[in-house]
Amino acid sequence: MMYRTAMLALVLATADAMTCPSTSAWIACGMKLTTTAATSCDKVLAEMKARVAGQYGAWHDPHNNGTYSVESYGGTFSTKRLTGDGKYTDKQIFTLTDEGGSCKIEGCSRSQVTSVLDGGTNYCDLKMLICGSADGCKPVLNDFTSSGEATEKFSQASVDMGACLKVLSKPKAQPIVEKALDALEAPALSEKMLPLLKQKMTVTAEDGPCCTDCAEPLEKYYSVDVPHGFCGETCMDPKKYWLFKIFESNLTKATDNTPCAEQFTPTGGHYTNYSSTVTHGVPGLLSITLDLFAPVGRR
Repeated sequence: MMYRTAMLALVLATADAMTCPSTSAWIACGMKLTTTAATSCDKVLAEMKARVAGQYGAWHDPHNNGTYSVESYGGTFSTKRLTGDGKYTDKQIFTLTDEGGSCKIEGCSRSQVTSVLDGGTNYCDLKMLICGSADGCKPVLNDFTSSGEATEKFSQASVDMGACLKVLSKPKAQPIVEKALDALEAPALSEKMLPLLKQKMTVTAEDGPCCTDCAEPLEKYYSVDVPHGFCGETCMDPKKYWLFKIFESNLTKATDNTPCAEQFTPTGGHYTNYSSTVTHGVPGLLSITLDLFAPVGRR
């Protein structure tokens, strides 16, 4: 009888255990998150799918523009997220359970490399797919609130909602801004200076298209970013081409006004859907604003 009771307790404990992705790292950060959404699980799931499908038009990952993709790791819905710099991948599993008119959300994210600290990334991996406008997020289909949030960390992972919303600000769009580097010549960019500039590079979102037409002396240039799935168009001074080429090796002078629409994607399509406008650069020193275009079927 005691054996049966013990086995029953073990089965129940196993059934209640949250499902987490596997990781090959011997020690890796991760986060378990449990919360209850004040809506149905169907609406929660629809919103999560809409955010992933909406990259980079209807929605973008506020946490430094990471990229989510749908996977089959288990649970109700699973994803992997590539960091905005393209260096690291985390995996997530979400389990949704209807509770009356609410939805219990259980999510688990695990880093895939050896890690002790994560700066809140695994928490953000989960939170950015289920947060609502009350949290400072921008829903695509269904806006809902959540309550009773509880977290459990792996290694020394942390919870930092502020870190999750790093790239939400949208300053007014401007054309190319070149201040301290206006008179700079190529030889002045030493091997030591370039890495320092690249470390300070930032990406901020803008309010709308900047570069449909270029007014003299500016000319149209473009660059295709295959890993992130978009093509960018900008208006810039040809005299500064050499400078921006250092930071963007694919930068090319356009021969007409719609260069991105003429570039082929890896699957044979074209970059024809306007997605967003962003500014890349070092604030106050060197920056460039460009319109991003995604392939047909992706926004």
